Amino acid sequence: LKTQVAAVLPSNTPVGAGTVQVTYNGQTSAPAPINVAPRTFGIFSSNEAGNGPGVIQNVNSQTDRPFNGITSAAHPGQVEILWGTGIGPLTVNGSEANGDGRGVDMPNVNLHVYVGAQEAAVQYRGRSGCCVGDDQVVFTVPSGVSGCAVPVYITVDGVASNFVTMSIADTGTTCNDANFYTPSEWAT
Repeated sequence: LKTQVAAVLPSNTPVGAGTVQVTYNGQTSAPAPINVAPRTFGIFSSNEAGNGPGVIQNVNSQTDRPFNGITSAAHPGQVEILWGTGIGPLTVNGSEANGDGRGVDMPNVNLHVYVGAQEAAVQYRGRSGCCVGDDQVVFTVPSGVSGCAVPVYITVDGVASNFVTMSIADTGTTCNDANFYTPSEWAT
């Protein structure tokens, strides 16, 4: 039984109220209402519920990019890759007519990343290079932030995303936070 449809709206889809219909095996569904927003960023989370640990990779090297976690904590000054969706329409070429937009940086999008209470420097914001419908934001962990569940969120055009968390340690690979286990306790 087919009960789910995954689709990506083209960048040139008009903003506002609209309808969507699905055709399968010659059968067309009734129209269903949708509301298309220009941009509404959502950060992916490990639990797939939009909260808790975010889907964020620590960039150690070109080939070493583990997912951030309590025993694979990031460090201040380290480059991170945050995964999400909803960054908005392509600002280059206006639509995906000449390709799906994968790997396209969107530097004109008014996007800010916050780690703890500090703004992080952003190097890339745009389509992922691998996956249609997935966006990536590459940022640098600001100094002065550490803990096992540091809040992370994004604003796009002043609208906040969901909040997720990430682990940050000043040294080592395991975070240290008075509200969590110590690195030696994680090792046992």
